[in-house]
Amino acid sequence: MRFSKTLMVAVAINLWSWAAHAQLNNLAPTELRNVETGLFIDVRRGIFEPEIPLWTYTGNTTDAQVFYPNITSDGDLHRLRASHPIDGPRLWVTIIEVDTRGIVVQEGDSAPERYRIVLRSEIEPPTEAQDSPFGVDQVLPLAGNLPMRAVPQHQQWRFTPVDAADGLFSIHPAAFPDFALTATGSEPGSPLLLRSYSGSATQHWHVDSLRLDPPDNVALTDFRYFPPGKLRGDISWTADSQRVDGFQVFAQPQNPALQEQSSELLSRAAREWEIDFEPGREARDEEWCFSVEARDRRAGRDIRERSQWVCEVARRNAPLPPPTTKYSRVIIENCHPDRITVRVWTSVNQGAWQDKGQLSHQYSASGICPQIGSPQTIDLADDTFTSIVAMHPDCGSQSPGTAQATCRVLDSAPYPGDESSDNVDRIQLGSGRL
Repeated sequence: MRFSKTLMVAVAINLWSWAAHAQLNNLAPTELRNVETGLFIDVRRGIFEPEIPLWTYTGNTTDAQVFYPNITSDGDLHRLRASHPIDGPRLWVTIIEVDTRGIVVQEGDSAPERYRIVLRSEIEPPTEAQDSPFGVDQVLPLAGNLPMRAVPQHQQWRFTPVDAADGLFSIHPAAFPDFALTATGSEPGSPLLLRSYSGSATQHWHVDSLRLDPPDNVALTDFRYFPPGKLRGDISWTADSQRVDGFQVFAQPQNPALQEQSSELLSRAAREWEIDFEPGREARDEEWCFSVEARDRRAGRDIRERSQWVCEVARRNAPLPPPTTKYSRVIIENCHPDRITVRVWTSVNQGAWQDKGQLSHQYSASGICPQIGSPQTIDLADDTFTSIVAMHPDCGSQSPGTAQATCRVLDSAPYPGDESSDNVDRIQLGSGRL
């Protein structure tokens, strides 16, 4: 099968266009670094105002070197919005024509050499057509009241892949497709000009997207509700930390009556966070959704990417399943994560509740538990069923029969007793056996 030259050229252009879009992330913060000089396209002196020119400068990770490619409606061209403070103007990389009576970037007969590369507000297509080699145009004032032509094509750029796999492109203005952005010197502050495209390394640019990869593999572990209103657990994630300088965890309740929660800004090395907040009793049996946000705030940037939400209902102190064997005693160790002193109660054969006294936490100064103090031992009598409950200190000395159910931090199923049995059960508050 033979293909026509026109068809092969069309296929090649489409493939190049696809490769360009594969590298250029629409609206992603992007740096443009010259291959020959290693300098970056930069807003002169970091001043974000109309008519400020662009030059090439040493990399400094400031907003002056960050641009946002914005794909046009035809899907083949991009506009480049300059990064700027949140309350600053929306400015675009623009070529402006200078009247022959005004400043000329470079002497010569070629039209593009009468142009400067500056920042400007968005150029809107006019409602009435005028004669112009570029189609519809406008005549707008320039500093010094010199006339100039401003057309939408002066803010539109074609990124042509030189080595798409390496993110290498030449950048051509839509108004002058045979010309390209060119670095004119290796010294910081060298002009950025339009020159006839020759394939020189001074016309090739590394297009480096600064968009962060969102954290991945977000997982909740041992997410639990502790009376009277605390949530505890662990959240973990994976992430590419090359550009990240910190993470932040966000918790979104399904119940609108509850407040959102968030962590402090965590280090770039963090891959897990201990959930520990107290939204109140309303948090019981409510679903919470968690997301991890990667951030890059270096040198004034504030680039953020969030993971997908992971949702779960916190497990709470459900009764233990009934034992299948008989026991002579039950030993209770207090490793509650809040390091509280609980009050232990027992009920034999569903009778009146008996106060067995307080049980202090058993954490050592280094956080090891059980390490200090003594556990509570409950002896079980023959042919009895003994229920064991531990109460939160916020509920005072109220018995389980009169206090709210949310006061219980331990609520066991009845234990069948056998004084001669060698079976001893051990319950540890805070271990998940609640």
